[in-house]
Amino acid sequence: MMKHRWKGAAGLALLAAILILPAIAAPRGSRGGFGFGRSREITGAVSAVNSTANTLSVQANVRALTVPITLLVPPTVPITRISTTGLAGLKVGDTVEVSGLPVAIQAAAIRASSLASPPSGTTSSGTTSTTGGATSPGPTTAGSGTTTGAAVTPRPRAAAQAVGTVQSVDPTKNQVVAKLADGTLVTVTAPADLLVTREDQVILAGAQVGDRVRAEVTIDSAGNYTAVALELIAVPPAPMGGTTTGSAPVGTSTAGGA
Repeated sequence: MMKHRWKGAAGLALLAAILILPAIAAPRGSRGGFGFGRSREITGAVSAVNSTANTLSVQANVRALTVPITLLVPPTVPITRISTTGLAGLKVGDTVEVSGLPVAIQAAAIRASSLASPPSGTTSSGTTSTTGGATSPGPTTAGSGTTTGAAVTPRPRAAAQAVGTVQSVDPTKNQVVAKLADGTLVTVTAPADLLVTREDQVILAGAQVGDRVRAEVTIDSAGNYTAVALELIAVPPAPMGGTTTGSAPVGTSTAGGA
């Protein structure tokens, strides 16, 4: 199953700033040690993949040490792999979440005023609801922004979010069309260098050397490690003119698929 996250508003054309899964959370309830006969959570990095034997070789983090272990991964264990890709990595049918700046609105209502303050009925945060489960900002007070000396630089206070299903992808135009739950089509325009974070369910052969590992495991009395659940985080691509640090992608969007 493929999953992407987009945030947008119903009937909006969006200029995306970030596309769908969030910053990677710290390991849940990691206790920094191992015990026999009970479930534990381990983290580390993949050093070898043996899909024939259903095992991963992992450099596991144990307190301040790195310990090599062999992790048995039964075929029934769910494996999620998180990776980053360009816009072309989105697929028709992906569920996506996107957030960004609305550059066009299909109006359901318009209020106008010659007063300096917003029309009555606008919330203090300047947001009003739209159909389709999305939210878009309403009118804001003129002159809001940052001040540099005597000059006032206005800042856009509009933002939109949406969750939908990818209908088409056009990498040449950096555009994606998604359908919201109510059938509304949203066109998303993304910067050419925007990275999409994908979440995909994979088989063990989809693991790669260097992937970060977060696993729930059991350990028997002989010291054998067996995975109960497994998450892999791909090392993000190196930035232009730079090198990767091996850390998980942070602040980018997510998508998942089979």
